[in-house]
Amino acid sequence: HRDPVVYATYLALALPILSADWGFVRDPKGEVPDDVIEWMNRRFGFGGYDGMMMGGGQQFLWNACKMMLYGFSPFEAIFWVADDEKYAIDLEWRHPRTIWKFFVENERLKQVEQRAVQPTGRITKTYKTYLMEAERMQIFVHDQEGHNWWGKSIFRPAYRAYQMKRDFWLDQAVLVDRFGSGIPLAKYKADEWEKLTKSEQTSLLDRVDDVMADLRAGERAWLNAGPAVEFDVFGGKSGEGPDIIKAIDRCDFEMQVAGLAQDLGLGRTDRGARAIGEHFSDLRGTSILAMADIISERFAGAVGPGCGIATRLLKYEFPGLKARPRFVAEGIKDKAFRKILKDLPGLVMAGLLSPDDDIEDALRAAFDFG
Repeated sequence: HRDPVVYATYLALALPILSADWGFVRDPKGEVPDDVIEWMNRRFGFGGYDGMMMGGGQQFLWNACKMMLYGFSPFEAIFWVADDEKYAIDLEWRHPRTIWKFFVENERLKQVEQRAVQPTGRITKTYKTYLMEAERMQIFVHDQEGHNWWGKSIFRPAYRAYQMKRDFWLDQAVLVDRFGSGIPLAKYKADEWEKLTKSEQTSLLDRVDDVMADLRAGERAWLNAGPAVEFDVFGGKSGEGPDIIKAIDRCDFEMQVAGLAQDLGLGRTDRGARAIGEHFSDLRGTSILAMADIISERFAGAVGPGCGIATRLLKYEFPGLKARPRFVAEGIKDKAFRKILKDLPGLVMAGLLSPDDDIEDALRAAFDFG
């Protein structure tokens, strides 16, 4: 994820989720009272409330989206009693790279072991392990198969392209040296060299080294090293070397494809025209909605090891409540929005839809036009 293309592709998927209007809303049957829904939003910091979590709702979502980068994103739930004498919760993010082991018992996640660095000096360091109970964990997993809690990063197919691009960039830097500026070369004249004493030879070698270093750093535009030395340039005379930019562009494209964000380069590269961008944007929009559904279901769905922590808090405070509110993201525009706008003129011309104030009000409410 240090690669600019990888990180930009990740942001293209994560930022729409982060910018959506998240919150707990009424369940389909309307069995959850409004005051319970408001209580949940106040606790977690959604629906316009500040929340009681130290990181806040936005930070929680940002870390939840990192399952796309790492394959999984774990949180440890810290329950506590707030000033109103009711339960509250902090969801402390645990970096995926610190997770050492998953313990499964009877086909259910039991514990998670975290391995943290404990510095013991300037150079040496040791590791200390911590066990976290699965009942107090909220783990978001992408592409989980069975009990594989490690999941799979969306950029797993991009690893090969990333490694190749990294090698290409290193080669490109060398090629710029060899065929661009060139490498300074000092040649010592044998006849003049023999006339120098040992101390003069040593002094000349040191002086030439300084001159060459200054040339590499761009500090010296002139040369004066004495009659025993001739200067030349190794490489650089042709002004150009092999062009590997196309290979780098190919690797960038493969990394974008891995994250379903290939539309980022349309019209800018030779990989496709902007005219087909809508089709790719629809595909990416669908994947964004799917990611949002994963977050919603694992966070506020059925209670279980590593999931349903919001539902668990609800059951602690309202043990007699059978239903649970939905946790949804509003404002993520998908292809249905554009499709409806395209279909409306045809429906009106066919006489199947007659525009009036009620329909206009309904459309404005549906798409939040005000």
